[in-house]
Amino acid sequence: MPMELAHMDQSFRNIFANGGELPLLGNKARRASCMSESCTEEEFDPSIWSNVPESVLYLVFSKLPLKSLIRIRSVSKLWMSTDFFLDGLQVRNTSRFALIKSGKHPLSCDQQELWVFDTPAQEWCKLSLGHFPSPLRFSGPFAVAGGLLCYISQSSSRGTLEVMVGNPLTRTWRLLPPNLALYEFPTLTHMFTATNSGDQYSITFVGLCDNTGAIVVEVYDSVSNSWRLTDSPPQLSSYYNFFKGDEYLGLATIDRRSKTIKRLMYPAALQESSFLNRYEDKCWILESQGRLFMCSNAPRKEGLWQRLETEWSKVCPFPKVLKKYEKTALYLSDDVVLLVGSEPHCFPPQFEDVDPHTMVMFNKLTQQWSILPNVSASFGNVDELVKGLMFEPRIVASKFPSAR
Repeated sequence: MPMELAHMDQSFRNIFANGGELPLLGNKARRASCMSESCTEEEFDPSIWSNVPESVLYLVFSKLPLKSLIRIRSVSKLWMSTDFFLDGLQVRNTSRFALIKSGKHPLSCDQQELWVFDTPAQEWCKLSLGHFPSPLRFSGPFAVAGGLLCYISQSSSRGTLEVMVGNPLTRTWRLLPPNLALYEFPTLTHMFTATNSGDQYSITFVGLCDNTGAIVVEVYDSVSNSWRLTDSPPQLSSYYNFFKGDEYLGLATIDRRSKTIKRLMYPAALQESSFLNRYEDKCWILESQGRLFMCSNAPRKEGLWQRLETEWSKVCPFPKVLKKYEKTALYLSDDVVLLVGSEPHCFPPQFEDVDPHTMVMFNKLTQQWSILPNVSASFGNVDELVKGLMFEPRIVASKFPSAR
């Protein structure tokens, strides 16, 4: 696909600096300037630029910082209306991840902020959720997959749950059809995406029937845009997000024969320290790509652990920088493990002058630890993070089928 560039006497650097107020693409290409300081006045021949192979453009886009990437897409109507931009970002090689900061109420959306760590640029970016296409009050996220977040409201006038799925990076949201049987927040949730673009996904809710106490399983399919009731959960995952109301409590499994719910607990051998007894509900076992991970501060067993079949095996010890902290929270994505070490507060967090903590990232591919830069002076403290939930932001996860 031939591409023409119209900067209207603006360099790439200026386009990024002014927030993308001028169109980046147009039907007639005039002038373009090099990105370097030494050749800002040099003109590009539009015919040369338009013949740049798409593979080269894809590589350039994949290397751009996240902030620049968002600005480019926001000013380009052509890229927004074609698959060029999306197809160029199908390859996942960025290791970006996002934490969700919710304030005082763990899963309330009113004050939620998304803090994305742009690994290539080594910087934090603050994003807002945007506006939901519904006046109802939503809580969540109850499930995360493939760059998509799932929020739920139980304040519908119909009595059923209202479910919202969307991509916070592109600020696109979809209100799903009413579910069939559950009227309270589900006890277990699971979300699965079949494609990187997020246009095919399923959501599983597991709850208890008010009348009989029996387990109710509802599954949403994005292709048919409909819910169905089933006798047992689909064989997509053995682990589900476990909730009590809108409070996240880690992972759980379902016994298919007895149809009972069992929460995953720490192995007895790793419960030797007061650390786990005091903060058991703050340091869960988490799952990534079908594998279970946990962290332990038990004497002589400090470090990151992974379960192999039925046995737990130590992956690696904690970095030395974390040993001074009494509490270590664990977050997982497909590419990285994030450990947040924090000291106990003498006073409620809002009355503390500082929030002493350290964030350390473990790259699964390189098997290396790295200390992350401080988030921001406006971040607040890590106690306001949604515990245990981290997701990988993807610009490609925005191709929703037509909503109702």
